[in-house]
Amino acid sequence: MKKSQLFVALTAIIILANTAKAEDITFKNIPWGIGEEYLLENINNITCHDINDQSQLVAGDRYCYLPYGHSAATIASVKASIMFFFFNNKLGDVNISHIDSSEFDGIASTFKEKYGAICKEHDDIVQNRLGAKFKNVHIACVGGNATINLTKYSDNISSSTIEYQTNDYQKESSARYDKYTTKRLNDL
Repeated sequence: MKKSQLFVALTAIIILANTAKAEDITFKNIPWGIGEEYLLENINNITCHDINDQSQLVAGDRYCYLPYGHSAATIASVKASIMFFFFNNKLGDVNISHIDSSEFDGIASTFKEKYGAICKEHDDIVQNRLGAKFKNVHIACVGGNATINLTKYSDNISSSTIEYQTNDYQKESSARYDKYTTKRLNDL
C-alpha cells in the first residue's frame, strides 16, 4: 500500500472512530424507554408530575423536571432547565430550555464534533417586536431511533433550546395531536 493510500485509510478510521453512531444518540447516557423511577433514583431533587391539561397530553402522560440552576441541569457545561417526558412510563423526549443564546455556537460545535455527519444545519431569519432581524440557526442530528434538534432562538433572542426525541415518541405525540385536533374540530 502506498503512503498516500495508507494516509487516506488512517484518516477515515480516525474520523469514523470520533463520530458517534446513529444508535448512540442519548442524553447523558440515560437509556431511552426507562421509567421515571430511574431518574428519581439517579438524580437528586428531581420532581415528577402528571400532565393533566388535555392540550398538553401530546407531550406525554408524565414529566420530570430539573430547574435552571440545579447541579445536573446542564448541557455541554452550560446551565439550563431540563424536562423529561414519558408516554406509558417510557422516556421518549428530553427538552432542554433556558439556554443563554450567547452559548449556542459553542454548544452547537460540541454536538457537531460528537455526532459529525448525522447533523445538518439550516438557517432562517427571525424578527423581534422592534423589527430587528436575526439569523436563526437550526441543527438536526438524525439517526437510529432518535433525533436531536437545536434551535438558537426559540422563544426570544436570548434563549436557545435543544430537544432529544425518539421516533416512537414523535409518532405517539403526532397521533395524540391529531386526535386532540379532531376532537376540537368536531366541537365547532
